[in-house]
Amino acid sequence: MNGIHSSLSTNFLLKQNQNLDQLREQKVKHQKELEEVSSQFEALFVNQLLATMRDSVPESELLPNSHGEKMFHSMLDQEYAKMASKSNSLGLGKMVYEELKPKLDQ
Repeated sequence: MNGIHSSLSTNFLLKQNQNLDQLREQKVKHQKELEEVSSQFEALFVNQLLATMRDSVPESELLPNSHGEKMFHSMLDQEYAKMASKSNSLGLGKMVYEELKPKLDQ
């Protein structure tokens, strides 16, 4: 009887340990997803900032911007925004992550 009880206790503990490992893996996965989303938010913010700044500069009548040039500037702004978010130069993504991280622990 003692051997059966010991075997059941061991199986129960192993199952609990597996459940804890799964929870840890999910938490790490969610943290990485939150980091990615925070970085994407920063890139979106920087892209909007650059687009607004570019729109605030009056166009020259001497050399008007073509549709292709406007598209190029838009894509260039997107790349600048991605680079800025990856380098954490503004720190906005990190601030968003730190603000939302406690919500993962709930």
